[in-house]
Amino acid sequence: MRHRILGFIGGGRRRRLSLLIALTGSLAALAVLLITNAFAVHDLKFQLDGDTSTACGTVPNCAAQIYDWDSLFNADGTNTSLVNEAGPFTSAKFVRDFGVTTASGACSFTDTTSSTFCTADSTTYATGSKDTLNITPGWECKHDNNVNSKIDIMNAYAASYTDPTSGHRILYFGLDKNKDNGNNDVGFWLLQGSASCVSPSGSTKWTGTHKDGDVLVVSEFTSGGGVSSISAFRWAGGATGCIDSKDNPDPKTGGCNGEPIETGRDCKTITGGDALCATTNSGTLPFNGNIETKWLTSDATLGVGHKVVPPDFFEGGIDITEVFKKAGGHVPSCFNTFIGT
Repeated sequence: MRHRILGFIGGGRRRRLSLLIALTGSLAALAVLLITNAFAVHDLKFQLDGDTSTACGTVPNCAAQIYDWDSLFNADGTNTSLVNEAGPFTSAKFVRDFGVTTASGACSFTDTTSSTFCTADSTTYATGSKDTLNITPGWECKHDNNVNSKIDIMNAYAASYTDPTSGHRILYFGLDKNKDNGNNDVGFWLLQGSASCVSPSGSTKWTGTHKDGDVLVVSEFTSGGGVSSISAFRWAGGATGCIDSKDNPDPKTGGCNGEPIETGRDCKTITGGDALCATTNSGTLPFNGNIETKWLTSDATLGVGHKVVPPDFFEGGIDITEVFKKAGGHVPSCFNTFIGT
């Protein structure tokens, strides 16, 4: 499967990526990450503070949170030794999705020597794809020679572990994009099955299908105010289903109420007890300026390098077990594909 970024299904074209992440694992083999509240993604040892490094800002509990994205990935995006089946992080994936123009004129997604940014991509969402539709036959991708900088994701990453004390499954997700241009929103599909789409030219249908319990996380944030909202939705009703807050939609009405199963706020302002939160490198609390990344990225103003301007870095976390516990219904045992927008 191609690990590439494609666009958010909905209004304008966005790009999103498919990451294969297994959330299963032996509880006995996992290291303890719990500090205070087993149900709070913000109280665990992973920093949700608006940057990728283990440097500590002013976020509550930051001093006790000793891991960040640069703990999980090397400069080339490969996993560090911290990620292994025995934990503490049982799975993690990093995907680069920006290209550079090589000496031959080709657009390369692996070259680390060229400083010329390439705007072409073969996994951009086609018009008409919506989150309320099933993956097949509802979603399409297309080749785009000039992806809009505001919606262009440079890198995306995710990590998971199961808390050995509570048995709760936690997923962290993040991305950095190309341009700061006013208000933004992002989305992440957590799929139990697989899905993919690559189109060298024209439009191509996605492969894959939804399963009951697939989760969509969407968040809004502003250029200067951080994350204003984050919500999680659940797919229900099988191949012909919809986004619904209930475990199974009402067959008489279709059950597509579109209500979230969980809502959250900015991780920097929450003191604990949260099952869902997100933040960026903007807002009133550090980190709220340019941040350094261990890995290569590209900024529309600064060019190819290792800096991300606010609010172009986004990260968040969701306690899948707690969210489904409160909403009711069966908790999925494994998510195989992560699609970030």
